[in-house]
Amino acid sequence: DGRPANETAFYLPSAVRVDPTRGVFIMDFNNMRLRRIRDDDRVATVAGNGEHDLAVQGMGARDSPLENPIDFVPRASGEILLVSLHDARVFAVGGDDELRVVAGTGDPASTGDGGPATAASFVELTGIALGPEGDIYVADGGASRIRVIGADGMIETFAGGAETGYTGDGGPAKLALLIRPEGLSADRDGSVYIADSGAHVIRRVDPSGIIET
Repeated sequence: DGRPANETAFYLPSAVRVDPTRGVFIMDFNNMRLRRIRDDDRVATVAGNGEHDLAVQGMGARDSPLENPIDFVPRASGEILLVSLHDARVFAVGGDDELRVVAGTGDPASTGDGGPATAASFVELTGIALGPEGDIYVADGGASRIRVIGADGMIETFAGGAETGYTGDGGPAKLALLIRPEGLSADRDGSVYIADSGAHVIRRVDPSGIIET
């Protein structure tokens, strides 16, 4: 931290995002940190103190440990949403720089559809994306399922999850099977792209909810 970006050490960076107003953000997976390249080309930590442990809600983002943070997405509001591989919760870092739980109890399970996201559970989170209307999509690689959190804070399954497999093209994504999905991307037209990692394919869910490879 504080050094020029090309003189800074990273350890298995797992995601990068460009925010037009705040520069380049990098998820430094094995350094347990989310970091940013500032306008002066120097690196600063946004979240994580470098310790490998469960995050602490309400703690300053730079003071809290993280458990292998793997992916993140900035919101237009300035808030950053992040997920960690070994901490089954979705966190937000707001303008006050404190960590806040957006979804997940931390218990390793796959429950809670139809209820508040904060009361739901995940197995192993591997990716996150933000839809054009503000919906939050999270990949639960451990459950082979994609979940979506609406603006009302309620959660439901978006794709996969009944079991693990590679089926369902041409039908509803909720009835399809996935194999350890990881990276996600949401398009402006409402389509969601899924890196169906274990099936070695990229899949798309169109705005009507139909999935295809």
